[in-house]
Amino acid sequence: MMKNRLFFALFLVLASGYSAWGQKIKYKELFVLLNAKDYDNAEPFLKRYLKVEDGNPNAYLYMAIIYEYKSAKQDILKQTEQCVMFLDSAVHFYGLAGKGMTEKEVSKNEDYYQMDSRRDMRTGEFGVTLSDVKLRIETGMKLKERARMVHLLKAQFVAAEKAYQHSAKLFSSIQVRYPDEKRLYLQSDDSLVLSLHRLSGMSDSCHSHFRDYQSTTKHLGKTGYNQQMSTSDISDYKKEFTLADFYSNDIKVQDFKGWAARVIEVIEKEIKPLKGELVARDIEINKIHQHLKKDSVSVRQEIAMLRSKDFPGLRKIDPHPLPLQVFAMKEAELEFASQVVENHSLRDSSNLSLQINGLRKELGYAIALDSIATYMTERNMEDESANYQHFVNTAFGSPAYLKTLVRSTKELALREKIHREAAIKRKTDALRWIVNGADSIPLFFEVSAASRFKPLVLLEEKITAGLAFA
Repeated sequence: MMKNRLFFALFLVLASGYSAWGQKIKYKELFVLLNAKDYDNAEPFLKRYLKVEDGNPNAYLYMAIIYEYKSAKQDILKQTEQCVMFLDSAVHFYGLAGKGMTEKEVSKNEDYYQMDSRRDMRTGEFGVTLSDVKLRIETGMKLKERARMVHLLKAQFVAAEKAYQHSAKLFSSIQVRYPDEKRLYLQSDDSLVLSLHRLSGMSDSCHSHFRDYQSTTKHLGKTGYNQQMSTSDISDYKKEFTLADFYSNDIKVQDFKGWAARVIEVIEKEIKPLKGELVARDIEINKIHQHLKKDSVSVRQEIAMLRSKDFPGLRKIDPHPLPLQVFAMKEAELEFASQVVENHSLRDSSNLSLQINGLRKELGYAIALDSIATYMTERNMEDESANYQHFVNTAFGSPAYLKTLVRSTKELALREKIHREAAIKRKTDALRWIVNGADSIPLFFEVSAASRFKPLVLLEEKITAGLAFA
């Protein structure tokens, strides 16, 4: 308590006694503040003192200590330039102190150097030697290396932060271009793969710079920061994320490198081969169609073999892939045509029931084809064609041609359906009568009152018996 009062009283004396311009400051009185490490209050008086007195090595030494003290108070990342400036000033004053530091100076002003006092191993007494003071100065001169490393530390920190920001920006641009994973994979091209490799490289650079930053931190010692970086897996591609706070102790970053690697693997191993496989399947269907058209034979077995080769990987990405719906439409048309070929022999049959059964089978396939074609016309062909650009352009030339094909197929299905429904009705109606010369004898009980024939017994497709009125 007494010491605090003494320092306060001395500070008042210094503050009032030296307020007048040009008033000489006595170093002995100023040293009380310096020795008490009250550097904040001592600094302005010491600077005024050094403007007048330039031959006091101890004053230079304490000026260096004050700048070293001030540099330690700065935030090494947020106030880097100020920190380095104070370190450079400290080195400057340590250098000035070293130039005037002699044996005579130390022995004459031993009280001023008590901070470097230590016990003599031979005599057991405490004292100050020139070598001890010079050791402090030499240690202080090493602050120049610390200033260099502080600059390096900030550069590594900024490089890590910027690399992560660039990674996040590139990832966000990919999200904007491909709003969901279906479009991300199906619309992938060389430019996307290049962007993914860039994203992976940037993310890797971020971690590399941060490791360098941590290594430099260990060499610097106390910096006021103790940071670790942890990565979070990107499990939801569409989810927005906030940028990491690189000034916090636990820096949480997204694992862009791991995500990019997974996407690249899917594109290279699944999507790229799939594009060729889809075109190949369309070529196979076209060949089967040519075989049916040229040789007028049923291709039902070939269709069954095609359908056994599914695309499970594609269905994981897109539950209702456009190419598979196109294949289904083409295969339905082949099945209808195959049924027509199989029924060819029935057209000349006198058995109307066989003809009707054949027509009903054809009608079933025509209805199925019409259903698929109708579903296809309701799909957004332009939008979905963007997901299968390679397939659409290679197999059909353009989305417009594919739309024309779907429309013409629906028109075909509708015509064939109407035609078969009319034929079935016509032949079914014919089965209700026996034509005998100019007479048509009904094969049903519900005859009109004006009819000459009244059936009494009906056994389908075998016999009928009844009355005939004149």
